[in-house]
Amino acid sequence: MKRTAFELLLSENAEDSLLTAYSYKEMTAKHIYEAAAQGDKIALEVFEKTGEYFGMALATTVHHFSPEAIFLFGGPVAAGDLIIKPIKAGLKKHLLPIFLKRDLPVLVSELDLGHAAILGSSALVWNT
Repeated sequence: MKRTAFELLLSENAEDSLLTAYSYKEMTAKHIYEAAAQGDKIALEVFEKTGEYFGMALATTVHHFSPEAIFLFGGPVAAGDLIIKPIKAGLKKHLLPIFLKRDLPVLVSELDLGHAAILGSSALVWNT
């Protein structure tokens, strides 16, 4: 996200962006989120581009594994619709038509980050 933000700051008329207050080393995803929450155009575009790429990667995963649902969790998902909507749009844009014929829910996990890995590995052991 940080690299995308700086590319946009350098390529567009960005004097009024809240992100200009940070150097490359100082800027974090939290700063980008806070700027987007205040309506900063550059920060909002960062979320759009990041979600598009994330959706593209998920489409590739769906093409290989054909899951019944996609569960997202972790840091970026905490941004809510700022990232979820672009992810869903990117996924839909890059899925092959055959995969668009069925409903593929994209859900946000409610698991605690610390429990997700142990539950996943436990499920693998349980199913073997």
